[in-house]
Amino acid sequence: MGAFSGLSSYFKHPLTEYAIQFGYDDANVVILEGDSKCLQTEHLSVYQNLLSCRHHSDRRTPIEYGQDLVASWVFEDYFLHSMQAEGIDINLSGADRTRTILPNQRTSTSSDYVIRNSTGEEYFIELVNDYTGFWYRTQKLHLRDNKYLQLQRRQCLLLAVALTISTQKFAMFDFRQDIPAVYIHSHRPYGYKPAYELSISQEMLHDFTIDNIKHQLQEEKII
Repeated sequence: MGAFSGLSSYFKHPLTEYAIQFGYDDANVVILEGDSKCLQTEHLSVYQNLLSCRHHSDRRTPIEYGQDLVASWVFEDYFLHSMQAEGIDINLSGADRTRTILPNQRTSTSSDYVIRNSTGEEYFIELVNDYTGFWYRTQKLHLRDNKYLQLQRRQCLLLAVALTISTQKFAMFDFRQDIPAVYIHSHRPYGYKPAYELSISQEMLHDFTIDNIKHQLQEEKII
C-alpha cells in the first residue's frame, strides 16, 4: 500500500479536499483524482516531469507515482500546520516546498522541515512513512539510495510515522548520534536499487499524536 491508498484511509475526507485547502494548484488536484488524460491535455509539462521520475517511481505508473507524491505532500502539510498550531517554529525546507512536480534531475535531496528553537538554533527533520505495518511486523526500516548518508552528514532527525487502519505510531531517530545501519546493494521493493536498513523495534514506536511528538522533541532538547 502506497501513500495515496494509506492516506486515503487515514484522513476523514478525500485527499483532494485537503489539497485545495492547502492551496495546491489544479495539476496536483488532477493527479490525486487519477485523471491521466486531463493531466496530459491540460498540464502536459507536469505529466512530462512525472515521466522523467522513473528512478523514483519503481514499478508504479506515472500517475500512480504522482498520486503517492502529492498525497505525501498533503500529509507533510497537515503535519506542518498541526505542529505550528502548537506554537512550534517549524517550516518546510525541501525544494518541493513549492508543491510542484519537478523533473527527475531536480528532485530534492534536502530535508522536509527545519525547526528553530528559542535560541535560534536550527534542526532539520526528514519524514518517512509506512502504510503497511511492515515496520511493526519486521522491526526493520529501509531508506533508499543515499538517504542514510545524507541524514548522517546533516545530523538530521528522522521522523518515522506508521499509519495503518488499526495503528498510528511514530519513532524518532537522532542522527546527531550514531545510528547503525546495514547496507543493501540491491533492494527488491525499491526496484533493486541500493538501500540502508535500520532497526526499528516495537519499543521505539509511540502513539502518533502531536503532543507525543512535541514531548519527544523536548526530550531530545530540540525545542
